[in-house]
Amino acid sequence: MDSPQYQELGLVSQEQQPIDHETVRATWKFLAGLSSNLTLVGFLVMPLAFEDAKDDSLGDKTGTAVAALALIGNAYLLSLILFCAQYRKRTYLIHSVFLPCLLSNLLGLLNVVLNILCRKLLPVGRLETVGMVLASIFAVVYALCALWAYGNDIADEIRVDEADRTIIPLTEEEMQRQQLLRLLQENQSKKKSSSKVMQKTFRVKVPEHINPGKGWDSFMPPPRESSYYS
Repeated sequence: MDSPQYQELGLVSQEQQPIDHETVRATWKFLAGLSSNLTLVGFLVMPLAFEDAKDDSLGDKTGTAVAALALIGNAYLLSLILFCAQYRKRTYLIHSVFLPCLLSNLLGLLNVVLNILCRKLLPVGRLETVGMVLASIFAVVYALCALWAYGNDIADEIRVDEADRTIIPLTEEEMQRQQLLRLLQENQSKKKSSSKVMQKTFRVKVPEHINPGKGWDSFMPPPRESSYYS
């Protein structure tokens, strides 16, 4: 059987170990996938609204541009909500939110650049600039967030490893010494309790002729009989 000291050390080490498998509901995973997909769809729709010198349908392109920006804005807002709601689930944030959204922004940036080059939309217009700036900025933001979450995970693992190294198993001599010390402390506590009981139960018997009204140092002699002087 294991000694109590080793059992306590095992409990401490188990408490200090981080939880490897994070439990995240399917709803949060679905919302994370929705955020990255909305970003990608928004950047796929946006090139349809790019102004071409040969096109005259400005009204239809305005609606398309508004729809694309609405999709991208809602995707960014949803990813921010997921980050605030699942702040402590770093593994979930890295693999379900940050990296997929980073990939979606990179693909969106590539799509915008290819449309500009292939359709020869130079000099670039306002919407093209907005698309490239949004994709570039948020790609950097998601990359930094992923690095932050990954760095915090590594820091937590290092702290746990250092805490485990500081826990040194007790030798048999040390265990015996602690057991003897415990027994001595129990004996001392028993002696103190017995002395208190003796003080409470100890009574002092005094002579019957002590006069309590005049103090304990006054002693009244017994009454003399009338025939004492005769």
